[in-house]
Amino acid sequence: MAQPPLDPKTPTAAELGLPEHVACPFCNGNETELHAPFGSALSVATYWCRSCRTAFEWIKWDGGVR
Repeated sequence: MAQPPLDPKTPTAAELGLPEHVACPFCNGNETELHAPFGSALSVATYWCRSCRTAFEWIKWDGGVR
């Protein structure tokens, strides 16, 4: 069976409608990056904090956690 062609370009956070950097809930740092557009549920994205080296989930609800 033929495989569909793979798109080598990974979409950026902006292309997915997500912020590139969000505040880390552990150290409050802004040196974060999108790790995965979907976390444990479709309503969350997983980010990685470079400052404290921790992964965390950010809720995609009205632009984030209030």
